[in-house]
Amino acid sequence: MQFVGLRPGEKLYEELLIEDAPLVTAHPRIRKAMESYLPTDQLNPWLEKLRQAVAQRDPATLRQILCDTVREYTPNSDLVDNVYVERHAHDRMGGDATSGPSAPAQDLPANPTPKSETSGERMPLA
Repeated sequence: MQFVGLRPGEKLYEELLIEDAPLVTAHPRIRKAMESYLPTDQLNPWLEKLRQAVAQRDPATLRQILCDTVREYTPNSDLVDNVYVERHAHDRMGGDATSGPSAPAQDLPANPTPKSETSGERMPLA
């Protein structure tokens, strides 16, 4: 086995609290979070905007909605979505909707089964 480092997005540890100042409780090793949130009547319009952006396959809008609604969210890199980039490059070059990256995505099987690494045969997901 060879250690090759962390993959993109992989962490060494998981943060359980977003805020930096958890409240003390009666137990010395238990802390209480007081995280911010949007009330349902304010959240629902944003969720609808998210649904629309997903339906339109618009990652730039999705990211902007996250930036506007989740105070703790800060993107750590430029938006890199290869399908999005290829589709827009193809569209700028005059591609049509029936070929290339701008073509509608094909439906995936409802229950895909991975291939066995040894036999190449399909095996059911657990």
